[in-house]
Amino acid sequence: MSQKLRISLTLNEDIVNKIDNLTDGQEMKNRSDTIEKILIKHFEKQKLKQAIILCGGKGNNNTKKDIPESMTLVQNIPILEHLILHLKKEGIEEIILAVGYKHETIINYFGNGQKFRININYMIENKPQGTAGAILQAKDMITKTFLILNGDVISKIPIDDMLKMHRQTKTQATMALTTAENPQDYGVAQLRGNKIIGFVEKPEKTQAMTKLINAGTYIAEPSIFELITDMKNNNPGKKLMLENMFDIISKQGLLTGYVYDGNWFDINNKDNLKNEIKTNIQTKEL
Repeated sequence: MSQKLRISLTLNEDIVNKIDNLTDGQEMKNRSDTIEKILIKHFEKQKLKQAIILCGGKGNNNTKKDIPESMTLVQNIPILEHLILHLKKEGIEEIILAVGYKHETIINYFGNGQKFRININYMIENKPQGTAGAILQAKDMITKTFLILNGDVISKIPIDDMLKMHRQTKTQATMALTTAENPQDYGVAQLRGNKIIGFVEKPEKTQAMTKLINAGTYIAEPSIFELITDMKNNNPGKKLMLENMFDIISKQGLLTGYVYDGNWFDINNKDNLKNEIKTNIQTKEL
């Protein structure tokens, strides 16, 4: 437990009366105890509690083809485990894994999350619906601002700092951005201030407006489910992609860009993966 410090407060009389009304001598022992518990409750509300990890993809030439991509080993640990441990460290309490290809492998390994001391639930896609389609399945499970992660990247993005920007800008979603020497291999963003005003998925070299790319980490409001539902109704039978949703809300001025310059790598980049294994990933902790 952290050390307690003595401070002096000057409060409005009406506020003090409300504090006294809450102080019952038992659960709320005194004024100081009541104020502390109110503040703890307030700060806890500000934190993200839920995250969705998109991990339904199949391995490719850079990974093993016969396992889910997110189960690729980095230092003998599945990349998905690295992500889960990072989210736990960031204060996330519930993780929803959007699984598809050989989902039994993931479910058998992680179970309900008990061995990782975090709550894990699953959304199983028997038929791929696209990244936005997978998220839409979680509509009834998400009640507040939440986190979305791609299951094929590892980073140390500070979630609390990213959330702070998201709250300040009051947009529908915030996308983490990082830089890459080969931006044409990713989703490229153009910023004006802290708003993303243009977004092109894997553009041609001549179309790459900047070297800022989609880092695969997003914070979103539950209101995006309405937008994805509209996309589904307007495009029956088609896969629903997050990239298309981001393009729509960026044109509405509702997409914030959070620029991150720390460690980040994509397991689909073979050279990037080998280098990261040698230099940065040494333990289960990110």
